[in-house]
Formats: sequence, structure tokens, C-alpha cells
Amino acid sequence: MQAPIARSEIIDMSTQKMQNQKEHHLNSIRLAGWDLKTSRAHIFLSNFLGANYATSDALCLAQLASHYIGLEIDRAAQRRKNVLVKWFDENIDLIETFCKKYVTPIFEGDQTEDQQQNILT
Repeated sequence: MQAPIARSEIIDMSTQKMQNQKEHHLNSIRLAGWDLKTSRAHIFLSNFLGANYATSDALCLAQLASHYIGLEIDRAAQRRKNVLVKWFDENIDLIETFCKKYVTPIFEGDQTEDQQQNILT
């Protein structure tokens, strides 16, 4: 038998639902008129991380760049791939410059066995 839901839990759930709706609305505004596939950031990420890059790889690159450049990755960008790519698009000049200077992408199969071992250690 389940315990009844406390009033505070109902208020918390309602607040969370409202927060999610607000975030969804703000994301819609942010992404309005923007096309992921033709964006400069998507093209950059596809070239830099590979055509079918994972959200986790893009987020890792964003965190690295944001740490060294001093950019903040907002909550929505951390949670949704298209908003993350939009974040890259908003900061693409700084990120491209940083990546060209300091980041070398490593694709699976590109390294020798010794290089792979060094990456893992």
C-alpha cells in the first residue's frame, strides 16, 4: 500500500512542471528560425567530431572550451543536443579559434595501439 502524496510533494511536482514548460518555451524562442543542419556550428562539429557525433562528445568539447575561454554553458544547452549546437553557434568564432589552436580530435581507429594505451592511462 502506497503512502498518500503529501501536499508539499504536489506543489513541488507542479513547480517542476511549470519550470519544464517555461524552459521548453524559452528553448522554442531560442531555436526559432534556426536550422541545425545548415548551422555553422553543426558543420564544424561534424567535421571536428565526425558526421554522427554524440551529444556527450559535443558536451565534452563545450565544457573544455568553456573552461578555457570563460563561457558559461546554460542548463538547457547541457540537456538538449539541438540547444547545445545552438550554444556552439552563438559562440562559434571563439570556439573554432580555441579548437584550432589547442584541441586535436582523435577518432577511433586513428591511433596506434601504443597511442590508445596512453589515452587510457
